[in-house]
Amino acid sequence: MGPTTAPGAQAAGPPVRDGAAATLLIGLAALALLAPLLAHGPLPRGSDVFAHNHYLIEFSKALSEGDLWPRWTEGTNQGLGAPSFVMLPPLFYYLASAASVPFGSPIAGTKLTLILLAALTGLCFYLLAREWIGPGVPAGVGAALYLLLPYHVLDIYQRYAMSEITAFVFFPLILLFARRTLEGGSRRDFAGLSLTFAGLLYAHLVSALLFSLLLVPWLVWEVRGRWGALLRPLVGFACGLGLSAPCLLPAVVEKADANIAWVREMPNGDFRANFIFKDEPLPGLGFKDPVKQPVLRSAHSQLLLGLAAAWVALALTFPSEVRRRRDAATLAVGCGAAYFMQLEISTPLWKLVPELASIQFPWRFQTVMVLAAALLVAMALRAAWPVGSPATISPAGKRRLGLGLLLVLVAINLGLAAWIAFLKPFDFSAERLASPGVVHWIEPAFTPVQFKAYRTFKRRRVSVPRAVLTGGGGNVSVVTWQTSRRVLEIDSASGGRVEVGTFWFPGWTGRLDGSSLELRPLDPYATIGFDVPPGRHTVELRFEATPVRAAAGWIGFASIFTTIACAWWLPHLRFPVTGVEPAAAARSPGGP
Repeated sequence: MGPTTAPGAQAAGPPVRDGAAATLLIGLAALALLAPLLAHGPLPRGSDVFAHNHYLIEFSKALSEGDLWPRWTEGTNQGLGAPSFVMLPPLFYYLASAASVPFGSPIAGTKLTLILLAALTGLCFYLLAREWIGPGVPAGVGAALYLLLPYHVLDIYQRYAMSEITAFVFFPLILLFARRTLEGGSRRDFAGLSLTFAGLLYAHLVSALLFSLLLVPWLVWEVRGRWGALLRPLVGFACGLGLSAPCLLPAVVEKADANIAWVREMPNGDFRANFIFKDEPLPGLGFKDPVKQPVLRSAHSQLLLGLAAAWVALALTFPSEVRRRRDAATLAVGCGAAYFMQLEISTPLWKLVPELASIQFPWRFQTVMVLAAALLVAMALRAAWPVGSPATISPAGKRRLGLGLLLVLVAINLGLAAWIAFLKPFDFSAERLASPGVVHWIEPAFTPVQFKAYRTFKRRRVSVPRAVLTGGGGNVSVVTWQTSRRVLEIDSASGGRVEVGTFWFPGWTGRLDGSSLELRPLDPYATIGFDVPPGRHTVELRFEATPVRAAAGWIGFASIFTTIACAWWLPHLRFPVTGVEPAAAARSPGGP
């Protein structure tokens, strides 16, 4: 299917010019991606825009009060609060909080963060494509498509899925460092693998689970019997897990204390109702999920683009370029597997794999399709790119056919992306930030298990005083009320029971005049309650680290040194690299 002359004399073109062209392509793609956002003052009213802005405001408030890692959000759940960042990874919120400071606006801070993320996403993809495919325009086009393919655009404008958008930065880097580490790699490659895998977990736990499900089979396929070579990447991933323990471990363990079952019980939370061809009214709501039609179209447009690009790449790549042909075939399989997981026929796998159902939406696998399709287009362009001597260039007719097919499919995908960008109105303005839906955002999944009415919580209106003495006579006054700290002054001649308008959750501790105070959840809302003796007393409540969170913090701290030690030691273990292309095999495993 390809030319018969080996491409040994093929040149990649002037590095400076190729690098400048790729940089220009990435910059133009980032501008095109964010142009609708920057052209409007308000944000698009995507599915999660209320939730993300609420959490950003609460996270920034807690940071301003001195919480270096805010775990509790005060205003959530109609002011009863929530252990939001026990469950949610914080990376996006750190970035957006920092970006909001110069402007004093979460909206402007979010836009600045998205500019940064777009630049990083394109650059990180280019780093991968430059090594796997070669520098220059094909890799730059792939990076541009990685930014502009429909599902990536949908994540910003239709879903407003900021944590998943952040995860796109890490996918290419993990592949880049995983292959380098598998083939020997340097100390920096091992450290890069650990840090980028940890970064993905700090960005979005769901994306980390999803990506890992396809990453593991890819690693097994890459080693092809050289099982000893798996040690390096596996230890690298283990170090990444250790580094992410402060985020991952509390979310995994302490979800048992929250009504996390709501994630699957909510009207659109059951994965079986979210396969791309199922478009029925949501149970209890009576209307269809508006995201279904866009994700159905993006799944098919990206699948066609990926498979067509794989065909072009395989048809035009020299038989002697075993690595590139194998990569094209592998990425095509990965793209197809990600599409398969969005079909109802994949239900047995969803039931078989632990925690897979927590992904909720099978179409989230399109993150993998975006990565695979963009890489395949870059490979196809590299195979068809007219460089080198005439003897090392594919036949002109075959190149024209392949490039024409890719051009049509790229145009279809870009047109679909443009349509998706304007599906939701741009009306989430600064005034919306003060609306009850943002200020007192309700998340039933982040309520304590002692609160049994979580299923109807969104339809209930709760009015609980900040602090009230419910048994006996007396007064309770609030001295300090911060996100993770409350100070109360209590004056009661007879003593009694005090109810605080905050959900009880592990981590809330109390002190009565400096001595330990037992807290308990009170019916009907599982709010914090405690007993006080007669007299005047000062009570301090704090949301502190539980044993799980404290242990996770120490694991994360220890993993810094473990990662450094492993990065120093593991490159000295040499394993056979049979089948690896010379450029990869020649990389020094003990490099700096």
